Amino acid sequence: MGRSKLGIELACAGFETLGGLGLAAAMESCLDIVYVVVRKGSDKRWLEPYSQRASRIGKPCIILEAEDAEQGMSFSIRSGVNAMLDSLKIPRGLVIMLGDQPLVTGEMINRLIGHFYEHTGLDYVVSSDGITRQPPILLASTMYDQLMKLEGDAGARRLLGDSRWRGSDIFAEDSRRLLDVDTEEDMEVLNRYCIALK
Repeated sequence: MGRSKLGIELACAGFETLGGLGLAAAMESCLDIVYVVVRKGSDKRWLEPYSQRASRIGKPCIILEAEDAEQGMSFSIRSGVNAMLDSLKIPRGLVIMLGDQPLVTGEMINRLIGHFYEHTGLDYVVSSDGITRQPPILLASTMYDQLMKLEGDAGARRLLGDSRWRGSDIFAEDSRRLLDVDTEEDMEVLNRYCIALK
């Protein structure tokens, strides 16, 4: 897009920031803890209101600066997974979201988690629009080692084609909710959708 997008205020969404909307969804979900991975030295002012919100509701929100995030998504993923693995209690699963998916809701995250607990033996539960699998994605602890081996700009989705993993797709009720804002055209789609929701 040629500009830092996570801090863009969206007039159509009550001036919430693009990155903040996704973070708010994580806060509203039944996730126990939220790790936010950002590029080292990036502008983090957009995070402040959400960190305060996390404190008010008692949900831990940990901000991590990934040293080499500009070299690809795998560096951000490994940074978050490392921090999680350093915690006292290793969770049965984790959810990976993108900061530029502002239309994801807490309910969508909870559907992934609920499906995971209802269907034993799954290694992953992934969101889908019926054509493409994309974040948010829940990965079981069985996949943590493989996450740590990702390289370059490979996201967790790369692992899903491996036949050793057993997974399930959760179809979004509205595929626009999975919008990943990468271009100015995507921003226009986002604005039109937000206005239509009012």
